[in-house]
Amino acid sequence: MNAQVGTLRRAALLAAVLPALLLQAPARVQAQAQPVAAALVSLQVTTQAFDTALPWNKQRERALSGNAIVLRGERLLTTADMVKNANLIVVRKFGRFPDFPAQVVLADYELNLALLSVDDAAFWTQLAPLPLRERPLQTGRFTINRWRQNGRFEQGSGEVVEYRVGVTRYGSMDLPVLR
Repeated sequence: MNAQVGTLRRAALLAAVLPALLLQAPARVQAQAQPVAAALVSLQVTTQAFDTALPWNKQRERALSGNAIVLRGERLLTTADMVKNANLIVVRKFGRFPDFPAQVVLADYELNLALLSVDDAAFWTQLAPLPLRERPLQTGRFTINRWRQNGRFEQGSGEVVEYRVGVTRYGSMDLPVLR
């Protein structure tokens, strides 16, 4: 029962926090393009999962590329899928070398979120935490930002058409989800 309550609390936290993390008002983002670029870093992750048929063996290594956002307290937020079974995680600011090694501080695979840290103080210079919305954007346009593998900063846009919370069955539990 306590595990179910903890999972529901984490899911409710995700439902409250994730839209604020991902959805920025476009005028604010476009007016502050440089701060947004300074709040987004690229990740290169080398993973190697165990072979499920022969658990004492590992599968081939895979290389993944993605992004993370800078949070207050010198932490990075990315997806847990990105860092699952990671052998090596390196982060790159402004889409350019040098690479800095990163470590997983906390990963929640049910919420698919992970916090990373970087020990090298030089990494954090010129970076700033992402300005977050107080409340999730319920309707309207928003901006999507990312660093491409070629080191270019890219912006796109999207629109929230519908925002509702539902329930999904996860194992023996009902969890809230954004739809």
